[in-house]
Amino acid sequence: MGPLVLESGAKFRGTSKLSLDARGRLTVPSKYREALGFGDSPQLIVTLEKQARCLLLYRLEEWEETEEKLINLPDWDPKVASVKQVMLLHATEVEPDNHGRILIPPLLRERLVIDRQVYLSGYGNYFQIWEESAFEATISSALEMVKGDLSESPELQKLSI
Repeated sequence: MGPLVLESGAKFRGTSKLSLDARGRLTVPSKYREALGFGDSPQLIVTLEKQARCLLLYRLEEWEETEEKLINLPDWDPKVASVKQVMLLHATEVEPDNHGRILIPPLLRERLVIDRQVYLSGYGNYFQIWEESAFEATISSALEMVKGDLSESPELQKLSI
């Protein structure tokens, strides 16, 4: 699955620290609304990430590609079956309101213990929605890892930055 190329040619990028309102609604920053199809009856899917560390927010078209790949994976492998259960059974359609808000379903908020503060992070063809402390811990861990010796990773050696 390739990255979602938006009408403007951009991909979902960047991180925004946001607050959920008392009803569990997330106001999507205006810079992402057009890309997500707001105003055109967008169909969005929110689900748990495969390791249940964050939520994933997809445009329906992108989710359907991921969903098809998941459905076609073998159920005989217990890890694969578990990933399918985590992602497919939690996939929920969400529809933005007239104010650019989407309701994060209560079950998904409960699974990640999301209260008020979240991070919305662009990840190419979808967004990640992180509970604040989980995001901070994940980023701290990633920063520690990149401080170490990365020469053992052939994929990173290809990257010339």
